[in-house]
Amino acid sequence: MKMKAQLPFATRKARQLSVLCAEMHFILKSLSSMQPVCGLRTSDDDGHESSDPISTFQSSEDILNWIGSQVDETNTFSICVSRTDLYNRGMQQWQRQKKTSPKCRLKVTFFAEAGIDTGALTKEFLTEMLVEIEKRLFVEGPDKKGKNPVYCLNSLDCNYFRTAGEVMAASLAQGGPCPNFLREWCFSYLFSGDSDSIQVSASDVTDLELLQLIVKSTIMQ
Repeated sequence: MKMKAQLPFATRKARQLSVLCAEMHFILKSLSSMQPVCGLRTSDDDGHESSDPISTFQSSEDILNWIGSQVDETNTFSICVSRTDLYNRGMQQWQRQKKTSPKCRLKVTFFAEAGIDTGALTKEFLTEMLVEIEKRLFVEGPDKKGKNPVYCLNSLDCNYFRTAGEVMAASLAQGGPCPNFLREWCFSYLFSGDSDSIQVSASDVTDLELLQLIVKSTIMQ
């Protein structure tokens, strides 16, 4: 990950923040496992069918619909959560499951509530979980242009960032909301996994201590 204007970024905290993003990169590893071959073909300039596996998707909705069609309805995993402690209970229950792939259909039940999950409970759970994930694991900068992973070693040690990536992947695949709160650099890293080619400016740094180090280093240059 490179800072614009060659700002130094190799502090211990910066490296740890990059680890948080590496854990979140699991979202793409999860989703990529759903499409070994898309099966759709584009046409070349001569009108012949191209062998290029690039799909003919016209919109993000087309992509999400296709991803959703890859979910195996016969292969499920179930979790039971409390509405009063949805985030912590949801994280713990999710991590205990062995089949948390977005390809497996999620089934949700809430404590002390009778009801069969036909999709509505799952969507409600994923919606509330993403709200809590955004609130607890991400922090916004003063420019209000998206959020970075929060510096929290406890959440990292508990594998919450990795689990958050899995929840995001399942949400995209199974009718939940999209995680539309990420800063541009964070979004790019999640979808590429390449930290070396991503440009990060000082305005992208939401950690005050780290930002002060960057400003101090810039002044000394």
